[in-house]
Amino acid sequence: MRLHGAVIGGLVAGLMCSTAAVAQDGSGYSAGFTVGGIGFLMPDYEAPGVITDGVGGVEATHQVMLFGGVLAGSWATPLSDDGRTLLGKSGFMAIGVGNSTMNVTLDGQGTLFLPGYTTPTGTIEVNASYTGGGTVTSDAVISGTGGDGSSDLDNAGSGAQDGWGANQSGSAFTLFGGGTFNDPADIDDLAFAFGAIASTEGGVFLATGDLTGVEITSSLDSTVVYGGIDLSIARAGEGNIQGYVGPSYRYLKQDYTSDIMINMLETDVPPDTTFADYTQSTNEVMTSHYLGGAAGISYVAASEDGNTFSFGGEVGVYNRMTDFEGMQSYTLSGGVPALVEGDQTVTNSTTLTDSDSGIAYALRGQAVWTKPTAENRQISFGLGGEYLSSVPTLTRSYLGSNFGGTTDDADYTGPETSDTPMLSFGEMFNVSGTVSWTGQF
Repeated sequence: MRLHGAVIGGLVAGLMCSTAAVAQDGSGYSAGFTVGGIGFLMPDYEAPGVITDGVGGVEATHQVMLFGGVLAGSWATPLSDDGRTLLGKSGFMAIGVGNSTMNVTLDGQGTLFLPGYTTPTGTIEVNASYTGGGTVTSDAVISGTGGDGSSDLDNAGSGAQDGWGANQSGSAFTLFGGGTFNDPADIDDLAFAFGAIASTEGGVFLATGDLTGVEITSSLDSTVVYGGIDLSIARAGEGNIQGYVGPSYRYLKQDYTSDIMINMLETDVPPDTTFADYTQSTNEVMTSHYLGGAAGISYVAASEDGNTFSFGGEVGVYNRMTDFEGMQSYTLSGGVPALVEGDQTVTNSTTLTDSDSGIAYALRGQAVWTKPTAENRQISFGLGGEYLSSVPTLTRSYLGSNFGGTTDDADYTGPETSDTPMLSFGEMFNVSGTVSWTGQF
């Protein structure tokens, strides 16, 4: 979104070209400062997701749009006696933030499985039976680092039964529970069961049975930091065309924090029973360095009142180097009766890393209107846009070999490495609007 730092008759002030007039004293030295707003469209981000069978899919791919601000500065020094060749230096920093939330309500009979990066030592067995005309059962048996437990509901009467429990220690917890509804008319019999284990080894949540009404919320908070430094040599011809070329560097940091919260729906809502919520939180950071060069050209037109209009384009080619780091935690919260130890968060001790390198290219364009404010002083208003290829994002592969079951009977045995994020690459677009102040001395 930014042209290079020195063009004759002006300079690049941050993300836009400020088409200042050449210094009247003949020195040709120029300096500028730029502020503005910016919007980013990043590659889609696939957050850690839920594996389901029979109850509908759970979308976990977020469109990443961010908005923020930019600051930039530049300096131009004459290299020739005629003042037509300049050495330009410029730099900028932009920050954008965004968030998105997707809510899904499950429908039907099936299974739900949410594995972490890694899953912990332990077992979960969940079973739900509602064949009609008899006893409706829900069984959850769990064994894990946080403690063993079970929830056994045998509803041979009528109406709803809900039950759950949790074991908590300093670095682990287990959650287990379920619900039944026995309809005397044998029309709406239902049952479900669920269990979870979290420790420093990882986290896992498993549920089976009639999961109608279970709410899954996937949220994403995004921050992008984008900056760059350029050194260029610019040369103006006899007309209104100016060109430049030089080395270029870009820095891009993408910080994504995603949460998946599972809210199990009670069969009834008695005042003394509300299931605790299970949340998996993932922080993933991708840092990229782009080192290469860029060249551009601009056209400057002056009006009789001293205002100038400039239009320019730039192309850059870079060697990209990207590093990835991912961390996870698991939270048990809420519930009635209240959790004995209160809300609890356990952090996975495993940090995932990856790296990649490749070639990237950039296309940039701008339009700027400049108005003199005093002798050798100008203010400029600009619009710019940028395309950058080879911008990182993540895709995922869920192994799931430690999970099995049917629509009413499921089990888990751990530990295992389950969610394996892999670097993949897409495209970034941004647009900006800026105000620049420049002067010659």
